[in-house]
Amino acid sequence: MVAVSLLVSSAAFASAMTRNTSKTADGTSVDGPVTADANNSTTQTDNTTADTGWTAPRADGGRTGATDDSGPTPYPQSAWNRATTINEVTIAVGNETVFTVVDDDSNRLAALNSSTGEQRWTRPNNTEQNPEYRITSGPFVAGETVYVGTTADLYSTEPNTILAYNATTGALRWDQNVTTGALAFDGEYLYGSSVAVNTTTGEVVWNTSLSGRAVAVADGQLYVVQRPGYDDVEEKRLVAVNATNGTVLWNRSVSRNVNLDRFVATADGLYATGPQFGPDSAKLLAYDPTDGSLSWSKTFDSQFDAFQDQPPDSTSALAVDNGTVYVTVYDKLTIGLYGPLERSTIYAIDAESSESRWQYRKDVHLSGPSVTNGSVYLAAKDPTGPKENILSHSSRMGLFSLDTTDGTEWWNYTHTREGVALYDASEPPMVANGHVYATVNAYIGISGGDVLFAFNATDQPIQPAHQFQSSNTAPYPRVNVSPADYGPNETVTLNASESVDVDGQVVAYEWDVDDDRTYERTGMEINVTTPKSSSTSRYIRLRVIDDDNASSDEHSDPVLPGVTLQPTSDSCE
Repeated sequence: MVAVSLLVSSAAFASAMTRNTSKTADGTSVDGPVTADANNSTTQTDNTTADTGWTAPRADGGRTGATDDSGPTPYPQSAWNRATTINEVTIAVGNETVFTVVDDDSNRLAALNSSTGEQRWTRPNNTEQNPEYRITSGPFVAGETVYVGTTADLYSTEPNTILAYNATTGALRWDQNVTTGALAFDGEYLYGSSVAVNTTTGEVVWNTSLSGRAVAVADGQLYVVQRPGYDDVEEKRLVAVNATNGTVLWNRSVSRNVNLDRFVATADGLYATGPQFGPDSAKLLAYDPTDGSLSWSKTFDSQFDAFQDQPPDSTSALAVDNGTVYVTVYDKLTIGLYGPLERSTIYAIDAESSESRWQYRKDVHLSGPSVTNGSVYLAAKDPTGPKENILSHSSRMGLFSLDTTDGTEWWNYTHTREGVALYDASEPPMVANGHVYATVNAYIGISGGDVLFAFNATDQPIQPAHQFQSSNTAPYPRVNVSPADYGPNETVTLNASESVDVDGQVVAYEWDVDDDRTYERTGMEINVTTPKSSSTSRYIRLRVIDDDNASSDEHSDPVLPGVTLQPTSDSCE
């Protein structure tokens, strides 16, 4: 499984090209072709300006996933794509350059031209003295400098190091040993749990003994997570630190089931979800930044109306902007051997009251949200696209743009990349001044890797061939027998109320009671008589019809939609 990343760029697209190798600033040859989209022939909208809005993973120091910039206007189109080998791509943008880690083995930081995808330079994750370092934080961009945090190999005695490179040339500006590999960033300083480093000089501003992992910085406060040890399974701690001098402001116990890896910090509130997967995942929590106390907690129900007693499959990373918290709740449902059926809902939640402002639902796997200048962006895989491997994964993915006011869809766009089998699209897009990035897990042939897709802005409306196609899904039949234990020649009740229509409702129930493919009876519930002997059986077939007149017979699933009645013994007791 790998990650496919998408880049939407408003910069003018260069002429179509394919490069098998490229040269770094120091002359190193790097494989990984850059392939232009041969179908890119529509008019370009050139609104190229300096990239300033996505300077760190999740946009800023607070990890809000929101900027004041905008995506492709008025429409997107595919431009180029590039293969890499990272499973979870993080990106920062500055000076019309995309900065990302491009190789899982050598862990190289790369600078890519945001308009063409051409590699400008690449650097090892250190000063070439110690190959044991691995990039674990960043990249971060401030002005003409790009930064990464590195962590020593598990068995290394070397310290963690912050590395600062010239964003244009890739030349090393400075390096600084620190006691933590995880970093938060506010443009002026890089913070570990126990250290603050000046981004201009590389000098340590303050240093403490606080352990943990820095997760965010906002409004003068640094937030550090302290995880429990193996003997402490009940809680972890969230610590607020004065970002100016490193003093602890408060230290709050937090349930172990709160996912602080997706923590968001703003001046007005702190936000987190439950664990990414599992029964406790469907929670959104808000905390007071003055003392860490819980402000409110919100729980989401199943995205399938007929299964409200079951929790959703997962929740996404958050975006917070202008008093609204955005989150995608994903649900996956299997009915017998039917499915899995996928459904995602993005919720816009009032950050103060926890009330829902609007919802947008789609029967695809939507990513987490990112917000820019009145638009919410999401990535998705398109399950209706061409199938690329034995698991029938689609090779088509795309983007959605929604109105932040009411969730109205501005547009959606899909693109097919042959040879790539998409797995999911859980990571949020990243948006910076006309660019959109997203990570989609995928298989490339039978091996792992990433594909970085690029899209340019165009003034040409999106054609139907490049849009997610809405279609009605036929309903799924389900039969319950009561009583479950029965003898021969007894009356039992067959109930079809748990039959499901994922995009509407079931309106008719038809029963073939003698297995002749003719449906003699109707109704949600019927009574029938069991066979007279345990040596015989009786098959009752169910067909359900939805409000779009689609029948469950349309499914190609080989499982027969009904129930076989056969007494377990000849006793009537």
